[in-house]
Amino acid sequence: MRTCIGYNFNAEDVQDGDWSALYERRRRDSCFCAVLEDDTHYYALRDHLGVAQLYYRWSGERFRFSQQFSDLVQPGDALDPDGVRALLGLGTIRLVPLIRDIQIVPPGSVIALDKATGQVAIRYQYRVRPQHLPLSVHMDSLVDELDRLFRRAMERIVREDRVGLYLSGGIDSELLGIYLKQMGVSINAYTSATWGPTSSDLPYARRTAEILNVRQHHIHNLETAEYPCLFDRLDELYGQPHGTRTALGVAGLWFHTPIGEERQLFSGENNDSLNGALAAQYLTWFASYLPLALRKRRLPYKDAGKSFVYFTSQGYYDDISLLTTVSQYQAMSRLQKLILAAMYVSCISDSEVVALPAMRAGIIASDPYCDMDLVEFVMGVPLIQHIQVVRKKPPVVLAKKAFQRLLLRYVPTAERGYRKKAFTVSLERDEQSRMLYETRLPVKVEGIPLHGDEARFAGGTLLQWCQKRGIPCAFEMAASRAAAPLAT
Repeated sequence: MRTCIGYNFNAEDVQDGDWSALYERRRRDSCFCAVLEDDTHYYALRDHLGVAQLYYRWSGERFRFSQQFSDLVQPGDALDPDGVRALLGLGTIRLVPLIRDIQIVPPGSVIALDKATGQVAIRYQYRVRPQHLPLSVHMDSLVDELDRLFRRAMERIVREDRVGLYLSGGIDSELLGIYLKQMGVSINAYTSATWGPTSSDLPYARRTAEILNVRQHHIHNLETAEYPCLFDRLDELYGQPHGTRTALGVAGLWFHTPIGEERQLFSGENNDSLNGALAAQYLTWFASYLPLALRKRRLPYKDAGKSFVYFTSQGYYDDISLLTTVSQYQAMSRLQKLILAAMYVSCISDSEVVALPAMRAGIIASDPYCDMDLVEFVMGVPLIQHIQVVRKKPPVVLAKKAFQRLLLRYVPTAERGYRKKAFTVSLERDEQSRMLYETRLPVKVEGIPLHGDEARFAGGTLLQWCQKRGIPCAFEMAASRAAAPLAT
């Protein structure tokens, strides 16, 4: 087979045509995609978790493929309402086609596309298999195995002797950096101070940079005066609508530091989801034991995973059919369903916000917390090993306790408490940020009311993207002007 498109992919891994071996043994890092071909078919494949994106389109005569969604847009294209709602609720277009004729290669899949007829069939689908760990497993044993798996995950993905690291000041990036340091890798650290010099994460990031003895530590102090300019340049950075406010902080790094000169970039975006440590996850978990009548309208489903997706998307999206494709969903525990829903549906934009700019620049984006051996091990950790009592509301949360213990093995002085990172970019920080919110972000798109900062931000990036490409989009601004279609 010949390679047409490849990102972080070695065609030798599938020369024998054994798709199962590719996903279950040869590649476990979950950040790759490729399009291969023989005389009659194309074979498009995407990593286990869908971190790398891949789109395709059938013109009636031939297929076109691209990692860049916008490359496949044609004159006359129109927005798909379901794709718009998914973007508004989840901040990404990777799950539902934003334009009906542009299709998405599913995560963990190999699809065969017939060159002559245009027919598409799934040849292989990876299914997540959580390990079964006994309830009596001791924390020390968990940490021993976690240490082994994390080290192996890092050995699989380190390609360069000097790398870039998104350094937030939390335990995920610190732990990642410790393993890089132990492997003799030189680190350039990049920190977005999203509240400027007063950012609460900044002292922790600086301390971690010292512990890691980084080569250089680049800090961008994000000020609200930059918001409009950075917002205008998001399409330049992402090439498609992206709906999380964190993108402003990431854009600040890409336009004000040498991060784009790296050959490999590391981040730790999946670990909160993997441990059920997102607030939306553990709130849904606790609420799932209440009668439906007491949950009001925010958690309206019996299934915890479906309620979580609805809750975290602010009611714009509730489809969990993907979860039943990539796993034996009904056989999973309540916590495992919440982890799966976060990784595959609700939080895919968390990886997209840091990984997509790197992919567009031809840089290898790496996250050891997406290694499938590590993922399936942590999904098997008993619930009791996640529960943590804190001095905040709510007083009981689900936390990444085993990872906290692992960090303490290497940094005994590491903070032991439960600290939530403050990476969120606020649109209500001051008068300047409010000006962007009120004058640049629509209140209605394609007839859909936008409620909440994230939905309006996503609607703003969609509007900007449509305007640049001449795609009709009905919108309404806060000044209550009548909805008007954009000219093509």
